[in-house]
Amino acid sequence: MEVRASSNLARITGPARERSFLTDGNNHAIDFSYLEDFTRGMHRLEVNSVLRYTDDIRTDPERNSVQRAYFRINGPRSEYNFGDYLVNYSSLTYNQNLKGFHFIQSAPWGQGFRLLGNAGTFTDRYGSLFREELPGKPFTRVVSGLRAEQTIDRDKMIALNWSYGNDIAGSLPGTTTFRPVVANNVASLDARMTFFNAWNLEGEIAYSSLSRDTRKRIGNRKNKDYALRFDNSVRFDNSVRKGPWNFNVYFTRIMPSFFAVNARQVADLQDLQARASVQLGERVSLQGSYRRTNNDLRGQNRRPETVFQMPDVRLSLRVVGNTLIDMGYKERHQDQFGSADRVTQTPFFQIGIPISSSVLSFGFEHRIHLDRLVRSNQTSSNDFSVGFRSIFNAGDWMFTPLLRYELNREIFDRVDTGNNNRNIQAGLILDAPRYFVFEAMFRQVGATLFQDRRVLDPNGLPVFEVTGPSGFRRPAFHLAVTYKLLNDENRFITLSYERNNNLFALPGQDFLEKVMQATVVFRSRRQ
Repeated sequence: MEVRASSNLARITGPARERSFLTDGNNHAIDFSYLEDFTRGMHRLEVNSVLRYTDDIRTDPERNSVQRAYFRINGPRSEYNFGDYLVNYSSLTYNQNLKGFHFIQSAPWGQGFRLLGNAGTFTDRYGSLFREELPGKPFTRVVSGLRAEQTIDRDKMIALNWSYGNDIAGSLPGTTTFRPVVANNVASLDARMTFFNAWNLEGEIAYSSLSRDTRKRIGNRKNKDYALRFDNSVRFDNSVRKGPWNFNVYFTRIMPSFFAVNARQVADLQDLQARASVQLGERVSLQGSYRRTNNDLRGQNRRPETVFQMPDVRLSLRVVGNTLIDMGYKERHQDQFGSADRVTQTPFFQIGIPISSSVLSFGFEHRIHLDRLVRSNQTSSNDFSVGFRSIFNAGDWMFTPLLRYELNREIFDRVDTGNNNRNIQAGLILDAPRYFVFEAMFRQVGATLFQDRRVLDPNGLPVFEVTGPSGFRRPAFHLAVTYKLLNDENRFITLSYERNNNLFALPGQDFLEKVMQATVVFRSRRQ
């Protein structure tokens, strides 16, 4: 059992205080978590729930809510779950949370057969099932599915999957004329197999149906393009390892009308990725990859097909003292015929130097952005970073420091100036021998930017001129001290203070946030 109670005082000032994501004033929250795991004969039972109270709508839109709850029964050959459950049947059919019933039943004859099934709803929270007015409330969806899985051998498995989803039109107020997806069914066959202890193959073939989607109307008549749809999808993942060589090929093709509401797939997409690596010695390895992604598989898009290509090569070295050096080159091509033709070229270098229980790291990237259609959009940038992290002891005290600085300088072809982007982090966690933990953190994200506009030069040709500064600077401080009651890590009080400055070059956009908070945590365990 755990009780976590917090109370804070937030103060937001400045001309643009409404831009803050915090709630000004006193805010409170209490989380109550309960977990019990016990056995009855041959069965294991598990109960879990997380309840919350808060008066801060930006923390939770419900004042009193159930964050998570389930009751699970495990037997020698079965599992039954009531409440929250993560269903993960296959990539193209079902990988989503549900609130309802799920079961796993193994065959009594013990030949590697399992049947999995579920029925319930999908929504963001339990309150959305019965409360009409909640900020950001999504549609509630009725879901169900089955998976029949057969293990053929120790390293071979084949399965049939079925997934169903149906958004309830009346689950949102004012949606009588707008009905989302109705009756989406997906069936698939997937397999995982290993051959010769070297080749791992995963594949899936799926087919979907989508019926009675009446989102769009033409006058009083339904748009026939949304009435009934069928389509297919395939994926094949291959991995081969032989001696020092390792090869991977991943291929996915999702046709334009394929729809899997319970799997969150991107339709009208083909993706191919190939990777190869070789260990050239104990301290040298070479990796290379190529990825090609394109859409408009049936030539139905109003815009031309977009093709992304991403080659990448990397050399890794371990030198004296286990220092790790990575160097390489990568590109990103975007080609949308007649609309976009861009290339980003990036050589990079990274080094990590271990020093006892510490790591000192350096990184550098040089990026060239080429635009073959609009030359004025071309830029080049240099990105440099340095970081240090460590864990060390001084007597019975433990120190965990962290330092990182990153600078990005971007130069534009169209004007004689550039942008500077900075990221600074510094932190220290100090564990005392007894009772106390101290934390201090500073972070700053900032950018020096500019505004420009298009004008004509004396010859009537288009050029750009800088019209003024832009950019921002956001330094933030965080201090906290934790006191462990009776030196027990399951019972502690934390007092913290945080200050966030949000400063902008343009007038009227600044705001300042200050938060003082007290948190009490109490955990109890019974064995």
